[in-house]
Amino acid sequence: MNARGGKQRPRPKRSFGQNFLVHAPTIRAIAGFVEVPESRTVVELGAGQGALTRQLAAVVGQNGRVIAYELDRELVEWLRTSGGLDANTEIRFQDMLTISLEDLAHETGGKLTLVGNLPYNISSQVLLKLVDQREWLNQAVFMFQKEVAERLTAGPGSRKYGILSVLAGQCLEIRKLMDVPPGMFFPRPRVVSQVVEIRVGEDPVTVEDQEVFRLVVKQAFGQRRKTVKNALSRLFAHDIRVLERLLKDSGIDPGVRAENISIKKFAELARRAGKFL
Repeated sequence: MNARGGKQRPRPKRSFGQNFLVHAPTIRAIAGFVEVPESRTVVELGAGQGALTRQLAAVVGQNGRVIAYELDRELVEWLRTSGGLDANTEIRFQDMLTISLEDLAHETGGKLTLVGNLPYNISSQVLLKLVDQREWLNQAVFMFQKEVAERLTAGPGSRKYGILSVLAGQCLEIRKLMDVPPGMFFPRPRVVSQVVEIRVGEDPVTVEDQEVFRLVVKQAFGQRRKTVKNALSRLFAHDIRVLERLLKDSGIDPGVRAENISIKKFAELARRAGKFL
């Protein structure tokens, strides 16, 4: 039974990738990074057992609002009946990947402040969702596996610079806030986590066609040890000379690897390649 005499707290489920943050000082620190928007509504992606949810409720105050999404039905029922949540908190049973940020922004009356200890297996998908719906974003304070977070902030020339570095860096500004060791969770994950802040960049790289841009970037990094010419050759199997000309016109040496190409040059290459793909 829990402290309020309700139902037993649900156990973590491996199928949901659940590692619940249980270290109170770390929970308070993460909530402290949150910038409460004018709407005084904060959205949590993945409520878990509600530890961060309760802290966020305190941050927004009685006149604020916390909307917390959770996909584990057992946890949703427990949070609603026995989770000890404040009156300013609403738990919604929904997959965070299906949320329309535009609809939510209209509902709450302003750009969104998002918070979440994200399941590692969907972190990339959530990030791309932010890219696609960034006009509705005020701030995101997310926890990723440290390896993923480091890829997000890596620049050209780094071994950690990759697909996510380019796709996110095209329009988002991401900065490290803090590392969180495995001992702060139950059950303990095998990796260190990192909390980052995400905002829309002030000087985004213009991309004419996101689908083509992502195709080119993913193909270029698909075989990291190959030169960019060889990595992209499958896309231009009909005429490799077209690829050679596109690389030259984009200011890219065909003999370099993808990890040495800037986001701006990838965007220029995708713009030119769009006519042939």
